[in-house]
Amino acid sequence: MFKNEGKSGKIVAQKQVYEGPIFQLDKQKIETPDGLVVNRDVIVHQPAVTILAFTPDQHVLLNTEYRVGINAESLSLPAGLINPNETAEDAAKRELLEETGYQAT
Repeated sequence: MFKNEGKSGKIVAQKQVYEGPIFQLDKQKIETPDGLVVNRDVIVHQPAVTILAFTPDQHVLLNTEYRVGINAESLSLPAGLINPNETAEDAAKRELLEETGYQAT
């Protein structure tokens, strides 16, 4: 039905144009599985987690956090970067506690 589903493209050329503390930006020239050649900007982000947590009475836990992209506080799920030598599950539990005061069980 979808002849190219799951097929990878071929990265023909790649150049890193920015490197910061949380992500890098690469420019890539890619040959897609259906034969197109496209230029794309790709953000390569450090490993991160988001947790969808419920209280015992089935309320979703949210927090507010300043987001520079919109220059305002915004509602969000607890989330953050995974520290070195930390599992994704441990990071999610840590972020939940830090951002909401709730402890995951």
